[in-house]
Amino acid sequence: MSTDQTIDMMLTAFNTLIDEVETNLTAAAGDASLCLIGKERSGAPLVKYLEGQYYALKTAKRMVEQQSDMPLPADVADALRPKLVKAEKMLALYQSASHADPNWVHYYQGEIDGYRQGIALVERADV
Repeated sequence: MSTDQTIDMMLTAFNTLIDEVETNLTAAAGDASLCLIGKERSGAPLVKYLEGQYYALKTAKRMVEQQSDMPLPADVADALRPKLVKAEKMLALYQSASHADPNWVHYYQGEIDGYRQGIALVERADV
């Protein structure tokens, strides 16, 4: 498979995942602002989780689009790993007693899962 075909395949897969998360996020949030969800309504854990997952998947997709000069997809997976580690550190921070914030906990749990999905997707394309 050519590099262009691999990139197209990965972008299609990312678009499918992103569309699914966006549909779920829109349904969960309704007309509410994402910034105010945790303060004003129930359902915040799901909305914040989906928001973090959406962000990570969009970031991973942009990396595929921007890394056309890199050998793909292993380098994209390697570039996503530090972002995953950072999200894991932020999750630990917001789970700590001194910074406890359930909205950020859910957000970073979603972001972590989104990066893991992105890494798995590009690694599957590397076979």
